[in-house]
Amino acid sequence: MTLRQIDEIHGITQARQNFNNQKKHFTCGVDYCVANFDAAIALGIKAPAVTLFTESGYLKLVKTFGDDRAWEVQAKLIDCYFHVKQEQQDLR
Repeated sequence: MTLRQIDEIHGITQARQNFNNQKKHFTCGVDYCVANFDAAIALGIKAPAVTLFTESGYLKLVKTFGDDRAWEVQAKLIDCYFHVKQEQQDLR
């Protein structure tokens, strides 16, 4: 998922700025990666490079937004987390 796609999903224009401001909280190779020119072109993006986010990176970045979609994403994450925790307890 690219920063542009994240902006489009959330109807914002601040994903890049938020990422740059909070970059210390993201791990390259885990939360995101930077694809080179050839990879960007293969994705239909005309840029020297493109930042691609994993699911964990997207969830971390969403934390910096205050829009309704961000709240929905965080709510689903919380629900899934506690659902898994309950299943783990039930197995004991």
